[in-house]
Amino acid sequence: MKKSVLLTNIPYKTEFEHKFWDYLTTILDTKGILVIHIGRKSINPNHVLNYDLDKDFCISSFVDDNETFPKYLSEVAIRYCYKENCSLLQGKQYVNSLYKNLSKLFEEREVIASLYWGNTEPISIIAHEISNAYQILNFEVERSPINDHLWIDPEGIFNDKSIRKKIPPKIDDYYDAGYQVVENLKSNIYGFRKKRYKKNEKYIKNKLKVFLPLDNVIESAWLPREYFLSRERYKFYESPLELLDAISNLKNIDVIVGSHPSCSYLNDKNFSKYKNIRLITDYDLEYYIKKADIVLCGHTKVAFVAASFRKSMYLFTDNIISLCGYGKKFKDHLINEGVPSKGYRCFINYCGWLSREYFYTLPDGENSRIEELINNILEKANE
Repeated sequence: MKKSVLLTNIPYKTEFEHKFWDYLTTILDTKGILVIHIGRKSINPNHVLNYDLDKDFCISSFVDDNETFPKYLSEVAIRYCYKENCSLLQGKQYVNSLYKNLSKLFEEREVIASLYWGNTEPISIIAHEISNAYQILNFEVERSPINDHLWIDPEGIFNDKSIRKKIPPKIDDYYDAGYQVVENLKSNIYGFRKKRYKKNEKYIKNKLKVFLPLDNVIESAWLPREYFLSRERYKFYESPLELLDAISNLKNIDVIVGSHPSCSYLNDKNFSKYKNIRLITDYDLEYYIKKADIVLCGHTKVAFVAASFRKSMYLFTDNIISLCGYGKKFKDHLINEGVPSKGYRCFINYCGWLSREYFYTLPDGENSRIEELINNILEKANE
């Protein structure tokens, strides 16, 4: 039986994503590794065994009331119900049957490694937990905050502690690489995002202009709070509304909140009580970044775009941009302070280090981390 590598929910949207996953999976296939992907879109069909998550894989298997399941599935079910607006019984049946089907795959295929996209969707969470149970090499994967790079880490993404352990005390030698990254962020503000041409809300004159770009509240695991990642990622404000209440107490500011295009959690009714905060749901990202005096960020990747334009920044989560000293913790107050040149230079060096030594991209002569990843998997295959 061929040894297998499991991928879950891999997005196959941009040209870079096509090239990256085609490169990785083609090499593994030619080396005799069976690559299995479970998701809603097929990837590299000539070299990957694709299962459609809804049609082929999530066919509900019978779940006996007397069967026992891992405790973590209860939190997975709660999050699934919150997102899909279904009953807890339906949620439990879904995640329990998914667990049974995925466990069967691990039993029938000799899986030596798994790469799971994000840690919020049931298929990815369960793949991660089963991989850990089997002591299998596994990595969480996400888009990185710099263009044409992926964030791949066995300790999870949005994990500043993991990066903190890897980053050297001094990163002064990465300025040239970082400069290229920052210039690319400035010239390609939208990155993987869809560019939008909308009528933009104007800021009020003579007020401090604050832009708050939000991730999808549910996909980024801010809510529901019963889910473990919510408590890990969003320690300081338990919900977006709690954060907005804190902001509303500030004086002489005009705040525009950019809701994520795929998120419907916030609506105009939530903002009716605020005099200094407005919501926009479909907007031109470039306009608000350039117009703002201050950008207030959680885990959003937009933080790196804003920093590339030297914007003053406050953070209400442990965004990894803070590891280079850029941005200040938001503590229910905002101060209009510029970013010192030293802070900007450190940011550039940090982007260079991330590009060359931490994030993953296609081989380009200086970043060969995708080759390291492939070699790690092949070493496991030969054990």
